[in-house]
Amino acid sequence: MNNENKMYIETIVGLFMVEESMTKILLVHKTEEPYKGYWMLPRDIVNIDNTIFDTTKNLLDSTINYSDIYLKEVNTFSRIDRDIDKRVVGVSYIGVTDPVTVSLKFKVDESLEYQWFDIYNLPKLAYDHEEVVNSNINYLKENITKVEVLKALYPGDFTLPELQRMFEKLLNITIDRRNFRKKLINLDWVFETDHMSDKRYGRPSKVYYFVENMKNRSFFSKNNKICI
Repeated sequence: MNNENKMYIETIVGLFMVEESMTKILLVHKTEEPYKGYWMLPRDIVNIDNTIFDTTKNLLDSTINYSDIYLKEVNTFSRIDRDIDKRVVGVSYIGVTDPVTVSLKFKVDESLEYQWFDIYNLPKLAYDHEEVVNSNINYLKENITKVEVLKALYPGDFTLPELQRMFEKLLNITIDRRNFRKKLINLDWVFETDHMSDKRYGRPSKVYYFVENMKNRSFFSKNNKICI
């Protein structure tokens, strides 16, 4: 049976992190045709012995040598011509991590070139991965205030200014600083430490952590205004 009579299923992963308040996504450089010189999301074909989710975890483990991160299935892409070589249905996942975890776990592979890109400054993407990336970004925007997503992005310490700047850049909004701080305190999402950070945004800022037992609550209204 040739490829024309087969249909494959692949997993495609949009892995996000926040660095200097910019939301970034991991891409891999294509060095062969088709789409030589373009970039794409990490992907892999699901074999008969694995589930799609297990294939996704294995892909992450081979890409960043770390599969125990926040993972969520986002969408399915089944356009007939989405892959030039064969009939492939793509199942996209979103993954969320942080720079410290990635820097400690990243697996070096000289045959592949991985790079983090600002989601608002992406290179040319292969296949239908522009559509996949946009779908993942939209999912992230819609779920950015979910407890599991925030804690995956910020498992350690942070300052309120850098957290606010992340929201503003990702959602393309302006947030009142006093309302932002008030909302976080009222939600009982953060606790203040005795430490100060003088390396973020030019002025000393108090250092915070997310509390252990955060609960999902309304943060933004439909028009991205803080719910006071």
